[in-house]
Amino acid sequence: MAISIIAEWQKLEGKDKLSFYKDLLKYAVPTLSTMQLETEFDRLPDDQLDELINRIKNGKYEEAREN
Repeated sequence: MAISIIAEWQKLEGKDKLSFYKDLLKYAVPTLSTMQLETEFDRLPDDQLDELINRIKNGKYEEAREN
């Protein structure tokens, strides 16, 4: 059976091999929608927490991310 899979793989065009590989990647690489960012705020010093709070309150969070 393995020989027939290899033979079939070799018959595929480059674009079909790439498409097959791309379809398999979703099982090996996490997508952005499944990843979560976890921040342990209790480990941040007070000055960093204050800075985060001020940026969120003043709408400057997006500006900081762009820089």
